[in-house]
Amino acid sequence: MSSDHWDQFLQTGTIASCPTNADGTYDLELEQGWRTFFATLDQGAVILDVGTGNGPIPLIAKNVSESDDLKFRLHGADRGVIDPPRYVPGGVERYSGITFHPRMPTEKLAFSSELFDAVTGQFALEYGDPTRSIAEVARVLKPSGAARFVVHHERSIVVETARQSTTHAEWILEELEVFEKLERFVHMERIKSAAVERAFAKLEEAGRAMTGELRRVPESHVLNVTVAAVQNLLDLRRRASPQFVGAEIDAKRRALRAAVVRMQDLLAHACSPEKVATLESIASQAGLTVAPREEQRHDGNLVGWILLWKKPISC
Repeated sequence: MSSDHWDQFLQTGTIASCPTNADGTYDLELEQGWRTFFATLDQGAVILDVGTGNGPIPLIAKNVSESDDLKFRLHGADRGVIDPPRYVPGGVERYSGITFHPRMPTEKLAFSSELFDAVTGQFALEYGDPTRSIAEVARVLKPSGAARFVVHHERSIVVETARQSTTHAEWILEELEVFEKLERFVHMERIKSAAVERAFAKLEEAGRAMTGELRRVPESHVLNVTVAAVQNLLDLRRRASPQFVGAEIDAKRRALRAAVVRMQDLLAHACSPEKVATLESIASQAGLTVAPREEQRHDGNLVGWILLWKKPISC
């Protein structure tokens, strides 16, 4: 897993990956599933969310805790260099009462055994080494504790969107070379080269290709963001130094390349029924009781598998 690229993504302040609402958090069936789970826990429950990122699941747990006066003690762990109170706008207040543990992969949880009443994870368990991760989940759960995970479904709308976005991003970067053409035009314009019109024509050609594809696939986030970025950078060149514009062009290019790596991570870890069965087998071998899996939907669209496991009192 490419944790550096995920670290960069989380440091933008994005709370959750898709599907999210306008506030950047989970809603509808996704949120309700988590609210229902947290409402079953006892007052004072100690909860750990693994692969927490910027903490969307602990935020839901906190909301349930405050609404029902459950006084949960909330923790979020992640292998990345996370710091949600720092990077998310209003984070100090928003995450008050939640303790985050950066650089803590699920495969090596730095907690004593039988500490948590519940362990959770949204699009987290499928990344990394499942045998070690699930063994750690079983170890830190109290007897009668519950684990609930939502993992990527190989046929989900999230996976299909990632596949389409990867195709568009690689086309923009490798075939159209939009950012290289923009750099060349800005450079030719700055030095007043006779080649400036030819450079602009090539940039226009790439722009027409992107807008044409956008008319065909208007929901493409990658295309929408890139078209807007190119226009903003063209506007910026009129009021900023060439060095600053060049740095901004390079930043946009690097951000798109990082997005490709993140999407490839997602696609590589999406779960088939066979992969879910493997996770369930590992959980059983770790002493957990496995409930029948369910499909997770959001606004009616398939987004993942729901896995619900419990640690028997005798485990």
